[in-house]
This record gives sequence, structure tokens and C-alpha cells, in this order.
Amino acid sequence: MTLDYDLVPEINQYACLIDLYARRVITEMSFDANAVMWSSILSCCKEYGNVELGREAAYKLFELELHSPVPYLILADIYASVDLWNEVQNVRMLINENGVRKSLAGWSKLGYVGG
Repeated sequence: MTLDYDLVPEINQYACLIDLYARRVITEMSFDANAVMWSSILSCCKEYGNVELGREAAYKLFELELHSPVPYLILADIYASVDLWNEVQNVRMLINENGVRKSLAGWSKLGYVGG
């Protein structure tokens, strides 16, 4: 872009390049992508608001880790960030249908909290 058209790329152009590169790498690998790879792509999609690739990555993770709450929650966040509230509701229904449970237990500086 800079050499041929004297344009300085902005963040959106870089996001498109990363999207294209990630899709190409995933589809051209000689083996199937694992959950770590799809999780990385999903996290990037959340960071840059890529709904389409985020949906694809989340659904791949649903296949690989059906009961993990993480891809459901990240996908819902992606949808919410672009005001796709019906899609957020659909993700919530998927969570219920697939019996996904978010752990309520956690740790604080004071020690174990929850059950």
C-alpha cells in the first residue's frame, strides 16, 4: 500500500490482513486446528471486533470443547460489542441447551470463595 499507492495502512487494514492470514493458515495446515489455535483466533476476534471469523472460531470450539463456557462467553461479548442482542440471546440459549455451566467458585486475596 505504501510503495504502490502512497497510503499508510491503518489498524483496520492490518486487522483485515491478520484475518486473511489466519484463515489461510487454518485452512492450509496439513492437520486439523486444535482448541488452542481456535481459542487464539477467537481472542483476536474479540479484540478487533471480527464477528464473522469469531463466530466460526467459536463454533469450532463448541465442537472441540462442548462444555467449556469460554467460547460461548467470548462469542456473546463479540456480539454485544456490535449490538447484536438477538445473537447474544441465541448464545445464551446454546449455553442452556448444551448444559454449559460457568464455575461460580473463585479465589480472592482472602482465599477461596464460592462453592
